[in-house]
Amino acid sequence: MSYAVVQGSASGYTGSVTSHAVTMPSGIVAGEKLIVFFGCSNDVTVNTPSGWTKGVDGVHPTSLRIVVYTKIAVGGDTLTVTTSSNTIGVNITYRVLTNNDIEFSSTASGSSINPNPPSLTPAGGSQQYIYFAAALSSGVTFPGYPSNYTDNQVTNTGGTYDMAVATRSLTSASDDPGTFTMDFSGDWVTCTVSAEPQTPASATAPLLTSTSGIFQPTIDFAADATFPIIEAPSSTVFVPTAYADDSATWANESRNTATWTNV
Repeated sequence: MSYAVVQGSASGYTGSVTSHAVTMPSGIVAGEKLIVFFGCSNDVTVNTPSGWTKGVDGVHPTSLRIVVYTKIAVGGDTLTVTTSSNTIGVNITYRVLTNNDIEFSSTASGSSINPNPPSLTPAGGSQQYIYFAAALSSGVTFPGYPSNYTDNQVTNTGGTYDMAVATRSLTSASDDPGTFTMDFSGDWVTCTVSAEPQTPASATAPLLTSTSGIFQPTIDFAADATFPIIEAPSSTVFVPTAYADDSATWANESRNTATWTNV
């Protein structure tokens, strides 16, 4: 097993509309996991587009909604989120190389200068996880990320809503991220996501096989060829001597009987 790998990210912003085309990372490869963090106003509902799973949907009670979608990529994937009424939208998307589970915390919300993502205890027990800490604010930017969340930092600042996401790799049974830091106090809503490690592919195959008479190696002792009977790669190891016959110089010769043996 080895840590999942973040292969790329992208971020985008949409105006006050009901149809929000999410900005996707370039180079999406079939089999990767896509994780989309979407933020908007709290007073709308959001759909679950076909082929996607909604893992998080939580609000700050007076201003914000954060949603997390995931899917197994097929290549060239797109996502359009539909809201029940017009709202500005903000999004950050990651493509992640793992063939195992993505898990989600509940959401936490508050009004302060330090958004605090909740703890997450994945069902898989202690493993090599990548944890994602995400925060959405009501137009307040994020100059500081949680301690140890130094990888894959993305901040999307659009004015009405700002979003920040970062990751850390940690072998653990759970993680409780520290706090983000905002420029000044404001409303926020947060969540935590984990990606399980990649399970390597394995296979069993014969070293050498022949399925038909097409592959049937033979040695023609009557051929015009010279080959050693036994070799040793170095004189520092035991060098065996092969006894072929009692001739002074033995060479490949036509066999002299129906059953050829060293003579």
